[in-house]
Amino acid sequence: MPYTCFVMKKKNSILIYALLLILVLILQQACTYNHLPESNKTIILNWYPAPANQTIEEFTTGMAWLFSYLGAKLPSNQFEEGVKFIASNKIEINLDELGFADFAVNHLETLISQIKQTEEYKVTGGIDAGRFFALCFNSTNQYYKITGAAKTYDEFRSKYASFMYKTFVCDTSSISSSSRIINYAINDLNIQKSFFISEEGNGKYSAGTFVRNGFIEAFDYMENGQPRFVIYNQKKELYVPSNSFLHPAGKPAKCMWCHESGMQPLFTNTIDIAGFISTTEFLADVQNFTISLNAFHNQRSAKLNFKDKKAHTQGEYVYLCFYEPNANRLAGEWSFTVEKVNNLLAGIAKHNNPEFPFLKDVYYRNQIEKFAPYYSIQVSNEMREASTFEPNYLK
Repeated sequence: MPYTCFVMKKKNSILIYALLLILVLILQQACTYNHLPESNKTIILNWYPAPANQTIEEFTTGMAWLFSYLGAKLPSNQFEEGVKFIASNKIEINLDELGFADFAVNHLETLISQIKQTEEYKVTGGIDAGRFFALCFNSTNQYYKITGAAKTYDEFRSKYASFMYKTFVCDTSSISSSSRIINYAINDLNIQKSFFISEEGNGKYSAGTFVRNGFIEAFDYMENGQPRFVIYNQKKELYVPSNSFLHPAGKPAKCMWCHESGMQPLFTNTIDIAGFISTTEFLADVQNFTISLNAFHNQRSAKLNFKDKKAHTQGEYVYLCFYEPNANRLAGEWSFTVEKVNNLLAGIAKHNNPEFPFLKDVYYRNQIEKFAPYYSIQVSNEMREASTFEPNYLK
């Protein structure tokens, strides 16, 4: 081969190689610049059926109620895009499809970002659905932020300063051993202009021994018609229950069970107190408002059946079975056999849940967390009662 031809071929090869290298670098840069980070508006939840016979429909109903408690409007024409099963036990949640307010989405994105950094999320490809709602609903700090609770009692009252209200004294309470003074306003035409405020104290009003202690429990209504619960301390600031003696009523997650289903029920007989409205008038107001609230829900196109008064129990199961799991559920979570779970937790006491008879031989979550094969984001020690540990991931 002539030397000049060899040189030209060699130069052409080098030129082609150089061009290919430049093309690869360009494509790499293009991919780098066009790659969008994973959205924190989506998250994968892991479903571990509990009770053992729980169906997909029941679990989905439970999630819908819990999202609703957090303020989601749950438009029915978007729900299937917002809550999408992508595998037999994995659900992709898309916040943009659930009808949350912008501020709620922002807070949830912050929380989801932290969840995705956990070992649990990386190992299992998601987070336990029960743990997720324990973080959002059962953790008071997160609940206040996501629902847009007024930061101070003065701020709460200022929203309703121009409204006329009535005062009722509940002298016998099923929650407290002392009386409660309830100020409330009911607006049949606008649910969001209705509120209830309970002034807490010690002693009995009828005996002249009642003294306010500075704690305030209150709730008003979010845009989706669900009650939003707040507790204020003596400084008129949002309070996170940490001492059951100081505040025996528990935290907002506990309030929902009675007030969502019965709005403002009276479980015990209480006498009329002179100077305040009668029990009869109070109960009539409650009944009329409940009718208006039901009409409000019936007019909305939401993925919830408010006529089914027991449906919200499915939401209880989602977090309850997480907080008090049995060996079968833990085996699903940890990818262990039931025998391995029982051997691993042989020294941990089991118990039966007094409220839900099907929860037998269960553990308390905070006692078995250290045995999990991966680390996860920590939840409150208690699901509904005052807790010695309450996380605050949305500071």
